[in-house]
Amino acid sequence: MIKTVLYFLLMYALVLIFNAVLISRVKLIDLLNAKKMTERVKVKNPVISVSAFGISVIMLIYAYMKVAVYATDITEGEMIKIIVIGCVATYLFFWSLSGFLLQFMKTRKNFYHKNLNIFVTRQLNSQVNTNVFSISIICLLLFFAICVLSFGSAMNSSLKRTLKEMTPRDVCCVKEFTDGDQKTIQEALKDGGFDTDIWLKAGYPEARIYQTEDLTYQTSLGDQMETITKQYRYIRWDTKEDLVPLSDYNAMASFYGIETYDLAENEFLMVCSFDGMKQVRDLALKDLVITIDGKDYQSAGASCVDGYLEMSNSHANTGYYVLPDAAFSNLENSGLTLYKTILTADYAAETEEEKQEIEERLSEVEADHIMAVTKISLYESSTGLSAIITFIAIYLGIIFLISGGAILALKQLSDSADNKDRYNILRKIGADETMVKKALWDQIGIFFFLPLLLAIVHSVFGVLFCNRALNGMLEDFSIGTVILTAAVLLVVYGLYFLATYSESKRMLEEG
Repeated sequence: MIKTVLYFLLMYALVLIFNAVLISRVKLIDLLNAKKMTERVKVKNPVISVSAFGISVIMLIYAYMKVAVYATDITEGEMIKIIVIGCVATYLFFWSLSGFLLQFMKTRKNFYHKNLNIFVTRQLNSQVNTNVFSISIICLLLFFAICVLSFGSAMNSSLKRTLKEMTPRDVCCVKEFTDGDQKTIQEALKDGGFDTDIWLKAGYPEARIYQTEDLTYQTSLGDQMETITKQYRYIRWDTKEDLVPLSDYNAMASFYGIETYDLAENEFLMVCSFDGMKQVRDLALKDLVITIDGKDYQSAGASCVDGYLEMSNSHANTGYYVLPDAAFSNLENSGLTLYKTILTADYAAETEEEKQEIEERLSEVEADHIMAVTKISLYESSTGLSAIITFIAIYLGIIFLISGGAILALKQLSDSADNKDRYNILRKIGADETMVKKALWDQIGIFFFLPLLLAIVHSVFGVLFCNRALNGMLEDFSIGTVILTAAVLLVVYGLYFLATYSESKRMLEEG
């Protein structure tokens, strides 16, 4: 609140200073005769205006191509450069538009001389010409508003859908093995005070994950190192790959209700659900051959298959190699070591209250090297994240919309107050009330929706960039999201437009 008051006072003081400087440059006689004077419209050089328009379009196309096609390759410095290019291009677009708008309309004689189009065109040219910076800022505000609303809505929908997909059971426990600790998950949980035979329903599966020094990111993805490094700058190339027996994976997949697979004796499957890694792993799979205990295995398909072992609130599986069980039959000589095991189960409970009690018991377990992920905890954390995203999207989106609408409304109301005499002259020379109202409607409507149209174009590529940069997290950006964003935009922005037109019409009728 204190910052808001201080910033408002600062802006108010700056406005006072600028107005004082502006008024000090004007003669008293000009102030007294201001209403009788018409604004001199400075016509820009058409060649310069057209050139500036072409440059702005080229700059926008460049920025659009970078964010839409090369989103994953953009560095932080390039992102700042693209933002600056977009802002400058937006300003040049409106600056050049004010330069040749009037000249272009004059060439369309059938339109220019129809009704009050001469008056409307000259008014718009004057307004755009003197408010280029303001219109550019409003266009950018609307662009941010549309992107934030769209992104927030799509992200919220994606979180809910993904959470439902990735939490089919009550609990998922993961235990990593060390040289000094070779206990099974059940033994570790029991030692910590949680008896799996009592608190978990029977029939739960357990998957083993192995690793070997001979199979790391370097050996499996080395050919794609340059591509991967651009996208994941902090990747550790000595990270060991995870290998899972086929029977273990299928038992877990069957328990989750997802697809199971078959393999030939010399084949492997790459199971991956994280879209960003899927792309690079698909490239690496073409010629990849892995060797376990002297036997070569090649990919059963040209691309990764979808699946997972650990429950999560997102598609975070960066990849498991699933091999035939025979590949793990000679652990002592193959170089394979047991890295971790995963146990997934349902609580031995029927009601939500009973599940909550077991949840609390599990949270009190003190067991080394065990991480327990539960459906209840994932839903609770995701609900909080979903609420934050929704709040930020609505708050920022609506604030940007209100800011843009309010600035335009105040400007138009101010101009309408100044234009009373001009509209009275139109009535005196024979324009009926219908023509006058239509001229006012056209003038305010074009001034309101001109920055909105460019903002919509900006936002299309802005949302594409967000989706690509976040590796497809906006997969729920559908027609429903578009309709929701459009509805909010039309309601807020449209109300400002209608209120501005209504109040401007009232002022002109009183004049």
